[in-house]
Amino acid sequence: MTLKLGEVNAKFKAGDVISRESLIKAKMVKTGESRYGVKILGGGEIDKSLKFDGVLMTNPVKEAILKAGGEVK
Repeated sequence: MTLKLGEVNAKFKAGDVISRESLIKAKMVKTGESRYGVKILGGGEIDKSLKFDGVLMTNPVKEAILKAGGEVK
């Protein structure tokens, strides 16, 4: 399952932890769709510090998250 960075940014507030479980709870992905993981792709901006845990992403997305003050685990 893939999501755009801008979609995640719009759905969550600063300081939130973005994980497979939180994306399911936010109804951005379904349990079955995410059984092989969730990947965040470019597309859109990030303007708040979000914490990503156990989510795959491209290198440019990781750099954008870190630049916005976020964390990647």
